[in-house]
Amino acid sequence: METKINSKFAVRHDKRGGHSYYLNDIRIPGVTTILSTISKPALVNWAKKEAIGLVEKHLRARMGENLIIDEDYISQTCLAGIAEPDRIKGEAANLGKKAHLAISKILNGESPGDLTGIEIVIESFLKWKNSNPFQVIKFELPLHSETYRFAGTIDVIGKGNDGNCFVGDWKTSKSVWPEMALQVAAYIYLANSNRVAPDLIKKGYIFHIGKNSVEFNVYEIKDVAGMIDGFLECKQLYDSLKKIELVKSSLSNANVLENGGIKK
Repeated sequence: METKINSKFAVRHDKRGGHSYYLNDIRIPGVTTILSTISKPALVNWAKKEAIGLVEKHLRARMGENLIIDEDYISQTCLAGIAEPDRIKGEAANLGKKAHLAISKILNGESPGDLTGIEIVIESFLKWKNSNPFQVIKFELPLHSETYRFAGTIDVIGKGNDGNCFVGDWKTSKSVWPEMALQVAAYIYLANSNRVAPDLIKKGYIFHIGKNSVEFNVYEIKDVAGMIDGFLECKQLYDSLKKIELVKSSLSNANVLENGGIKK
């Protein structure tokens, strides 16, 4: 399904709940895709831990049994371990999408609908919102940059009691990561370059919502201009990686290296 934002820009949705952005019918990357160029060693270590943990769980469940460990058992156990990190990430992503949809409905004055699995998230959000009223300007807003050729969907643009407009991003993740600041900064750039707020947006927030306990933490982005520059550097890296072409050389090994340099 395609949602036409204007004559040039569209968002296409797939059957799995994902989406992609198109400018003049040419696909352009989203903010989170661009930020995937940043190495995340902590995520790699987490995936290893979850995969090995599931294998251990399967083995411990069979301790004391007269078990024949054959090729099928080894294969099934290992495959289950390999799939476990993606299963957990998929569940978290689905919960996040459901929470975003419910929050958007609340901001639009509608009933949030089925809250199964996100009861604590919505309770956390409502408790914060009722104590921190703000004017909603836009929410779930897809925007693009023709200059830098990228796009993104902003969770919320609002105006606080101090009179300042801000961009906010809802997070239901277990932790808050540094690259999230770059993500919010990219959204501020998109909002300002598209002039969707009555005033220039200078503030950005990560709204970290509890999903296991009722809590709501607000993280303000400092040095917004610097963070925008950082994101645009990531975009440059993303573009460079897409352009790399590796051509197999016909040079023999003997002609390549000599004393740490290239042999003439």
